[in-house]
Amino acid sequence: MVDVTLHFVILASMSILIVAANIIVCVSVVTNAQLRTYTNGFLVSLAVSDILTGGLFFPVHLSGPYSPVAFTEGYLVAFVLLAGVGNICLVTWDRYIAVTKPFQYKETVKKHFSKMIIVIWAISLLVALLPLTWMTDYNIVIHKVYLFCLMGFFVVIPYAAIFLAYYKIGQNLRKHQQKIRKHSHATGSHKCKRMKAEAKVTKVFLAIVMIFVLSWLPIIYMTTVASLNKLNLSPDALQKASLYTVALSSLANPLLYAFVKQDFRRQFKRRSARQGISSVSAAANKMMEPPTAPCRTEKDRKKNTVIYVKYFSLRS
Repeated sequence: MVDVTLHFVILASMSILIVAANIIVCVSVVTNAQLRTYTNGFLVSLAVSDILTGGLFFPVHLSGPYSPVAFTEGYLVAFVLLAGVGNICLVTWDRYIAVTKPFQYKETVKKHFSKMIIVIWAISLLVALLPLTWMTDYNIVIHKVYLFCLMGFFVVIPYAAIFLAYYKIGQNLRKHQQKIRKHSHATGSHKCKRMKAEAKVTKVFLAIVMIFVLSWLPIIYMTTVASLNKLNLSPDALQKASLYTVALSSLANPLLYAFVKQDFRRQFKRRSARQGISSVSAAANKMMEPPTAPCRTEKDRKKNTVIYVKYFSLRS
């Protein structure tokens, strides 16, 4: 009973943190002009999938098997997994274009930005809800084929494409850096700085990809095992651990943005500095204010006015 309660408290707490942290990311990008880039737009889409993980999937799971919404858990797992993979693909595509075709980046991404996000979310929803056509009978052959195809076409192949893209991005960055070193003695040149910045951003996104892949591996494994009708190979401990790994992934992303991604760090530092200055100013203004007393009568009011005059006369 203690283990069940602890499990509930930990997951519920993580769920709240996931939603709060990712909402902060979304609000920061929407309200801050310097953060409103196409790259961060894709990150907002990824943050929305994390919000759904923390705000929908975990509450449904924690509501228990006898809850009226318990039947939606399988659909939600598929939806947030597919949306996450899709958005990771978009982030990777953004980095690939930025590094391999820097001069065409803005035009290319601007042209496809909205369409690609809509397509990813639409496909994720449609594929996740597909089992409704056969009433989600887990024992029939078509559902097992569906699970196998889901893992193959919408998870394994995209993962392979993502890692291939990052391999090519790495090669391209190294090639450009070698050219810059060979033809320019000025290490502080504009091209050199730009390539260093792109390399740093790419490392952040590669970290996001790695965390996402590793965190979803237990669920991917269990789904594949279920599609092969080998449920005995899926221990209860792994099922419980999979929930924590998914939660940690959704929580890790906003922390990576805040502490590693330079534009987010810069803006958070500026905001903290502004808040610090505002706090100091408010405290200073409060210290400068003369002491006030309630004036209940005309006599008290006049007396209070005299005190104010004397106070400011002494200060000047």
